[in-house]
Amino acid sequence: MLLKAITLTALTIAVVMLSLFSSDVEALPIELTTFIYRKTRPGYIANATKRLTFRLRYNEYDSKSSGVLENLQMFAELSQFYDLSYQAELVDSVKAVMINPSFTVFAPVNSPTGSLTLNGAMKDVMSYHIVGNYTIYDLSRMEKDQVYTIKAKSGHSYVFKQGVDTLVNCAKIVAQPIVATDGVIYPIASPLRPGDGDRILDAIRNKKKIDCRNF
Repeated sequence: MLLKAITLTALTIAVVMLSLFSSDVEALPIELTTFIYRKTRPGYIANATKRLTFRLRYNEYDSKSSGVLENLQMFAELSQFYDLSYQAELVDSVKAVMINPSFTVFAPVNSPTGSLTLNGAMKDVMSYHIVGNYTIYDLSRMEKDQVYTIKAKSGHSYVFKQGVDTLVNCAKIVAQPIVATDGVIYPIASPLRPGDGDRILDAIRNKKKIDCRNF
């Protein structure tokens, strides 16, 4: 495997400062935690307590020594997202640029119905779950009452805290991040919908509280 340890510098992403009970909205940059890739890991995500299980013949060593794509295949709860990645031909496109890449992936856990429901063109929606360009985010350092914008492969998504939960477009991060050799996977409760990002941005622009019950 040609993947090498990557030392990440402090990542700067755009942040929208949003007081949920104030009319003031201000755009500022924020630096996320610097960590030496494969030597440390992103911090603990509060209330992300779901335990993921390895599929037969895989173990923790396999996970730590494998890439993002391999990790999606290893965990039973992420199998539906992995299968859809193949159907959307994302696996081949990601492999094509695998020369010391790094990614942040928001991977929905399996649906109890047996298949994940996507809204929109499959490839575009699946790409919306992937943040590339040597970009790895540590979401444990986010502050309350701030909304962070992250540019995915097909549009922007928004990450923020609501109560004790950390949400991506109102989809809760349900398990601790999986650190692979080429990126980080955040398991989320449901698939992301690009249109939800637009609605969140509209709420911010109109200085309204983000109400996830409407999503």
